[in-house]
Amino acid sequence: MIHSVYVIHQVTGICVIYRKYGTIEFNEDLIAGFLTALGDFSKEVTRGKGNLKILDMVVYNIHLVFKNRILVAAASDKKDSKEIAQNKLEIILNQFIDRYLHIFEDWKGDVRIFEEFDEYIDYTLRNGKAAEIPRTLPLLRIFDKDYKKAQKALKKGATLGEDILEESVSVEWKNKRLPEQVIKQGMLTENEYKIAHLCDGSKDINEIAEEIGITFESAQLVIDKLDRLDMIKLVRL
Repeated sequence: MIHSVYVIHQVTGICVIYRKYGTIEFNEDLIAGFLTALGDFSKEVTRGKGNLKILDMVVYNIHLVFKNRILVAAASDKKDSKEIAQNKLEIILNQFIDRYLHIFEDWKGDVRIFEEFDEYIDYTLRNGKAAEIPRTLPLLRIFDKDYKKAQKALKKGATLGEDILEESVSVEWKNKRLPEQVIKQGMLTENEYKIAHLCDGSKDINEIAEEIGITFESAQLVIDKLDRLDMIKLVRL
């Protein structure tokens, strides 16, 4: 999800609007100063021909859009669509400029005049959910029955994750294994065998790749192979 959004007046370095939807947030004054300096730096190194758009912060992304000395920034989950997030922020930036740019000609620093724009941001970003894309979680078929039991134990609207799996009364299902003959018979390599057991319905392909220490593309090839062998099913959330 898009966790937090900041609208920053780059001339003064003041964060004029801040919206929070999730858990990732920053000190408004610090982030405003940092991103204002970063925006100026990106223009300097590109000689005014471009702007830095995305900061990869390992566990999340920071999206940036600039225009007319107004910056809109947002922190989002890595699994969110970068394209959708950028597009939504550009829509917000353009609408903000249309409504308020003239105010900054003799603005005295009163941020209360922008409060009415909060509702527009919330609507455009669907309260932080606008860039979310459906997750596809591979599930090893030998885990299927136990996975369904764990799902039934969830509260409505919750997501089955590692914490829920560990607390599940049927946690012993995670110790189930495919017969090792699949390795001896050449159906799977040892690494593919290991990856197969990470398909427990709590992780998507990207998360599996990170845990095993391989690229997303390499993990996708293994998942495709397991799917062709009918060893897994794909759970869509």
